[in-house]
Amino acid sequence: IYLNEDFEGGNFFFAHRNQSVQQTMRPKCGRLVGFESSDYHGVEALTKGRRCAVAMWYTLDPKYQETAHAAAHATLSALGNKDRSLKNPDLGPFLEQKGYSLTMTETELKGPERFTADSILDDDTCQTLIQLANDGATVGDGYQTEGQSSPFTKDEKFVGLTVDRAAPLATAGRVDIDAVRLYISKSEAAKQVVRRS
Repeated sequence: IYLNEDFEGGNFFFAHRNQSVQQTMRPKCGRLVGFESSDYHGVEALTKGRRCAVAMWYTLDPKYQETAHAAAHATLSALGNKDRSLKNPDLGPFLEQKGYSLTMTETELKGPERFTADSILDDDTCQTLIQLANDGATVGDGYQTEGQSSPFTKDEKFVGLTVDRAAPLATAGRVDIDAVRLYISKSEAAKQVVRRS
């Protein structure tokens, strides 16, 4: 899910195995791109600004399920008395109720099980999540080693915040607890959109 569009370059693309580009897509706040992890894809070089996104990987195979979202939710639930259910309704009513729109399908993106949906996040949510990253992110989150740059390009610096690191930061008062709750609930909502698509 992209959080901003105020940068130059940085377009997302799908590619053929011969590395020629199949389709390019411009990021914008609230745009979700769903696809199989084995699809050839990439990002054009960023020439100005900073590109912000929430990156999520999912599997339906129970033996590979990660538990970070559930553990983070349990940690935050112990701190407050607000009902923060992570359950979502079916995709059709869910998309309509939230004002989401399917903007590109397999046909336009030239590959099976690919789609883009807009308005997954609103501008305020995008700004809250960018601020959460500014407050709690470290270089290397997502590549497993703090301080590590991208294993893919020498110029890319990945700065991120994982859910399993966000919840303890919230309990320690280092980041806003409601921003972490928003991060978890919106990533779970996106997971439901991907799963049902």
